[in-house]
Amino acid sequence: MKRNWRKLLSLVLSVMVILTTAGTPVMAAEKKAAPTTVTNCEASGFWTEVLSLGFEDTAWMDKINSVTVNEIQYTKGTINSFGSDTNLWEIGNATGTFGSYKALKIVSPGTYPMTIAVTADGYEDVTFKVTKDTSSYPYTYTATVVSTPSGNCGSSHKWYRQLKCNGRDSGRSNGYCNSYTGCRI
Repeated sequence: MKRNWRKLLSLVLSVMVILTTAGTPVMAAEKKAAPTTVTNCEASGFWTEVLSLGFEDTAWMDKINSVTVNEIQYTKGTINSFGSDTNLWEIGNATGTFGSYKALKIVSPGTYPMTIAVTADGYEDVTFKVTKDTSSYPYTYTATVVSTPSGNCGSSHKWYRQLKCNGRDSGRSNGYCNSYTGCRI
C-alpha cells in the first residue's frame, strides 16, 4: 500500500510540474501596460520644431520600436534642430525648465492636432493626442494619452491622462501644468 501511495504522489507531482511549465509561455507573452502619464510636453528647435514627451517609465522608452505620426511611419534617427529632416524620432535627452530628462523626441510636422501611435517591445500599444494653442505666447501644448490598461475603466471605456503645459520649456506637473485623469466612453 505504501508503494502505491508513493507512486500516486509522484504521478500527481509530475502532472503539477508539467501543467505549471505549460502555462509559462502564455504568461511570458502577456504585454505590460504602456505608460498613462506624460510628465513633460515641450517643443523646441531652431529650424525644425522638435516635440519632446517625457514619461516616468524610462524602461518602456528604451523598448520603443515604432512611431507613427498622423498615420505616417517615422524613422528612428538622430534629430538635428538646425536641420530640415522630417519624419524622424529618437529617444534622447531634452532640456526643460527643471533640467535634463529622457524623452521621446519627434520632428513635428507642424500640423495640430497631432496623433502619435507608439509601439514598444513587450508593452501594449499607446496613442497620444497632442494639441497646440497659439492664442497667446508662449504657446500651450496639451498631450493626452489614450490607451486601455487592463481593468482600469472597463471594456467600453478608454483610460486617458491629459497634461496641459504653458510655454515652450515648461512641462512639469508641479505647478506649471494642469493634469486630468479619468475614463472616457
